[in-house]
Amino acid sequence: MGESSKPKLVAVQGPTASGKSGFAIRLALRFDGEIVNADSLQRVRHFDIGTAKPTPEESARIAHHLFDAIEPAEPTDAGRYLAAARPVIAAIAARGRVPVVVGGTGLYVRALLYGLVALPPRNETLRSEYEAILRTQGREALVEQLLFQCPDAPTHIDCRNPARVVRALEVLALTGQPIWRWQAEHRFAERPYEAFSIALNPDPDVLAERIARRSERMVEAGLVEEVKDLLRRFPDRSLKPYGAIGYRQVLEYLGGGLAYDALAPAITRATWHYARKQLSWLRTEKNLRWMRPEEESAVAEEIAAFLARA
Repeated sequence: MGESSKPKLVAVQGPTASGKSGFAIRLALRFDGEIVNADSLQRVRHFDIGTAKPTPEESARIAHHLFDAIEPAEPTDAGRYLAAARPVIAAIAARGRVPVVVGGTGLYVRALLYGLVALPPRNETLRSEYEAILRTQGREALVEQLLFQCPDAPTHIDCRNPARVVRALEVLALTGQPIWRWQAEHRFAERPYEAFSIALNPDPDVLAERIARRSERMVEAGLVEEVKDLLRRFPDRSLKPYGAIGYRQVLEYLGGGLAYDALAPAITRATWHYARKQLSWLRTEKNLRWMRPEEESAVAEEIAAFLARA
């Protein structure tokens, strides 16, 4: 299949609070597009204020897809996201419209644009074994086990991350090959879309101020009350969305570990740390058009040329 016969899409990424949603809506309005969510938490129903979902007014202006798509207890990962996103994008393209993918979950966007490596699924027996070692002997014991089989592991994965080490050991045990070898082979797979990918790159001081204002607005908008209501409906605090920034701090406040006046600043600090991690992730991605705020018009013209190209 030639490159020009692939569906075209626009992908908007960037750190949290950088203005991705607003920019994506402006693009969709200009280019007859529809918004496709690529944020793992915005897919979850009922968790609204702390995830900064589109407002009803924004949703009324342009079609939005894959928001409020799953219940809080439903599992979600890149594979499940792909299974939901592919037919949505195909349907948008079939209508002659432009899919505008937007979200802060970098793995979702990467999986959408480049596909997933055909790795074996989780093996609960192996996982239990590795997690027992992690609990009783610590991360170093797992790293030592990995290094014994693959001395070059630190050049391929972050051995400080227990989840990465566990997954590397699991894949090695199930396939006999290191996970990075599978990933290297995957780079030659055909890409499903022709994409124009943008990464918003705001000034750090401006981003920090936007994050602080957003944290304050969330608290003022009733984030504490939302969490109280969620706990009545979904009392299991181990549900993954409760671990998200904003919700985690409110739970700490409700448990007496955080003063109310310290709530918004705590959310701001956690969000700033996460935004820096997002930027670090994006710097490892390929084929990104980094965009400063003052470049919006120029980038829109580049997108117009991209969409017009046969």
